[in-house]
Amino acid sequence: SLAPSALPALCGRRHGMTGCRSSCTAYAVLLLVASLETHLVAADCAATAVSVLVGGIADELQVPELLEGEADIRPCSSVRAGYVGSVTITCIGSVHSVNVRKCEPQGCPAGQGSAARIGDGRELYLAKVTQGLAHTEEEYLPCRNLKDRYYGYVHLRCSFGVLSADAAGCRPPFNGSSSVFRVLNGQYLAGSWRVFELTFYSEPDCSGGRLKGEIFGSSENAGSALTTALAVDGNRTSFWSSWCPGGCQENTAWLGIALASASTVRCVKLQQSQVPCCRSDRVRLEVWDGEGWQEMQVWDITGPSSLFGKDLVVPITCSAGKPGGVGVVHNCDGPPVVGLQQGQSCTASCAEGFAGSSEEFLCGGDGSLQGATPSCYNTEEISRLASFSLIGVALTALGLQYSCVYMSGKARLTYDLDQIPGPMLGRWVEQKGENTWQLLMQDKKMRDHMKIFEKAKMEKSGSQPMLEPSPDQLKMADASESTPALLDAAEKAELEGYFARKKKGAKKEKYQGVDGLCSPCEEPDICVAYAMCPCCRAADTWHTVGLPEWQSYWKIFAAYILCPCCWPCLNFYGRYRIRQAFRIGLEPHRDFLIHCVCCCCCSPCAHLQEARLVDAPILYFKCKNKLIDL
Repeated sequence: SLAPSALPALCGRRHGMTGCRSSCTAYAVLLLVASLETHLVAADCAATAVSVLVGGIADELQVPELLEGEADIRPCSSVRAGYVGSVTITCIGSVHSVNVRKCEPQGCPAGQGSAARIGDGRELYLAKVTQGLAHTEEEYLPCRNLKDRYYGYVHLRCSFGVLSADAAGCRPPFNGSSSVFRVLNGQYLAGSWRVFELTFYSEPDCSGGRLKGEIFGSSENAGSALTTALAVDGNRTSFWSSWCPGGCQENTAWLGIALASASTVRCVKLQQSQVPCCRSDRVRLEVWDGEGWQEMQVWDITGPSSLFGKDLVVPITCSAGKPGGVGVVHNCDGPPVVGLQQGQSCTASCAEGFAGSSEEFLCGGDGSLQGATPSCYNTEEISRLASFSLIGVALTALGLQYSCVYMSGKARLTYDLDQIPGPMLGRWVEQKGENTWQLLMQDKKMRDHMKIFEKAKMEKSGSQPMLEPSPDQLKMADASESTPALLDAAEKAELEGYFARKKKGAKKEKYQGVDGLCSPCEEPDICVAYAMCPCCRAADTWHTVGLPEWQSYWKIFAAYILCPCCWPCLNFYGRYRIRQAFRIGLEPHRDFLIHCVCCCCCSPCAHLQEARLVDAPILYFKCKNKLIDL
């Protein structure tokens, strides 16, 4: 091969100056061909460092001298740990071509295990994958498979072939309401929540009554060994970190404590990260109520953060001084378990059916409610009492009106029973088709006839007048000379019938029917009065009989109004008194059927029958007195 710099000299020595141009051209062509052949057979890619990118991580690999088309194969793990496959570097056109398509994240095969720490204990448990997991795949293993009588799940995560076991959610069984408490991040965090120390106290000063129990949480960064136990180990430099790959949403990261028995939390001492992305300025406290979580308190942490943490005081729950009384309802119980806390207020009011004002109660620092209990009045009882009062007033007015209209100046038979005319005794007003008033008229007519007969007898014989002639005397009078002039044949027959009835009535009549019972409106005035006020008319009957005398109108009226259930007994007894007063034969079986068995349909008819009988003597005496006055 010839160097290009020797080309002019060679051309000048051989051909001279005249043939220099043509000779140089030929030699240049030969030189170019010789150079191209030499390049095709020589090494194309020299040894150098090549940059390789695997899974977002770049690294430089030292590649030896490569010929055209030659390749250098390296494992992907040489670039980034946790990747499997190979990286191929090929020399093409003197350029290194890198192929990483066969590189992929390493998974976790079945049976691979990871140590898990449950709670704040020192013992470690081996959690194994039951099925193979690819990169970023997860599996949940029941906590009871690792520790007996524990609830929750161990969260197994596979990342680039490394298995981590998150056992933050493993917890012992809850012992009822108020035995489990937890604190949560009350705001969104761009990173993960980091808590250095967390302590619960039963005293409000965060110094006495420290509560001890099993710690558990929402999650933990098990891959970095930032477990829940580090939040209660007393070391202010170690911390628990929640697992929040995309940031912690509100109320998703939390730490809790399970107590052996129910208790009360009055203060929480919390030391968290000073970095804004890992510190929550809003903290929420919740308590287990037996069925779910109840909010107990929310704190907004303001001011500069402290390396020694914050004392978060829980207000006292008010359980004393709750309003009570008849018809009083309130909302002072507050949420379940939590109750009404200091500074909160509630309202006591009157329940439905009660009337009264509402009063507000305030929960004080001594744990008691302060306020005045409202006075509630039962509107149903008031309306019922008002209704009864109105009914009573109406009945009293009705009774007063009846007494003014029907009983003004009305006499009683208390002292006049012996003066009742004979036709009115021993029978009801209507009986056997005969009316008492008809009998009275017949009796009056016969007595007038007897007076005429007696007068004629006196004139003839000059003897004393007879009070009542016998049938034999009547025959003698008929044979006398004066009788025809005084009595005609019809009057003589009527007088004989009168004496026959008197003789027959000398014996007490045994027949006692129900005449008049089925004719309630024989006296329209009495029927109308009874229709207006049945109790008034019944009391009027009792009052008119007057035996005994203390059974007056208003007393009997009150008895009927106040004791409606005793009406059958009162009616039966009243009929018995009337039978005694008017010398009517006793028939208790018939009276029992009328006033006790068939009281709804028969008692009104019986009342009207009794009223006609009792008012008949009064009317008789009244008419007689008027005739005397005339």
